[in-house]
Amino acid sequence: MAGNMKRDQLTPSWDRGYKEARALYDADQLDEAIEAADKLLHKSGIPRYHRIKCYLLNAACTNDDLEAQELVARSNSLWHMARSIVGKSGPEPDAEEALAELRHAIDSLDNELAKEREEARDMEEEEEVEEEKSFNGYGLRRAGMRSWMVLGLRTKLWLWRRNLLLLKKSTSASTSILEKEGVDCASGGYRPEAYLS
Repeated sequence: MAGNMKRDQLTPSWDRGYKEARALYDADQLDEAIEAADKLLHKSGIPRYHRIKCYLLNAACTNDDLEAQELVARSNSLWHMARSIVGKSGPEPDAEEALAELRHAIDSLDNELAKEREEARDMEEEEEVEEEKSFNGYGLRRAGMRSWMVLGLRTKLWLWRRNLLLLKKSTSASTSILEKEGVDCASGGYRPEAYLS
């Protein structure tokens, strides 16, 4: 019972800290809201209820979709842990109400993030279609692409010919050096007389 009394006395300070972070979110000061929520999350002894709420607040504030998904997943995991504990020692209407509130918040944010991802995907697809139309569909761009492709092939062919010519030159230079050293390059053998003289 003494542990419950201490926990009940600490809850208002957690509530106050979360409300301050939430006020920053409501004022559209998202970076400051994340900092305030992170301060709470780094304090030892933060109750699951407030930890979940801070994770959800950070997920709502961040621009990084993967980070937001991870924070929602953490919230969901903590919620399931709390759900497995609540009610084992008898009915706890306050805890049940808090869990219902958190479940609604988790599901709402998860759905909102999924909608945003879908909208972003749709916008990307529309941009790709527009880009494709500008390159494939109409006149000059298409002809321009073909001429660039032909130019690219011509350039590759020119580079190939140049490399072949350089190879021939270097081979003939190597041949003359080898012949000076006594190697008969035409027959592929050595000329021992070159070494004897």
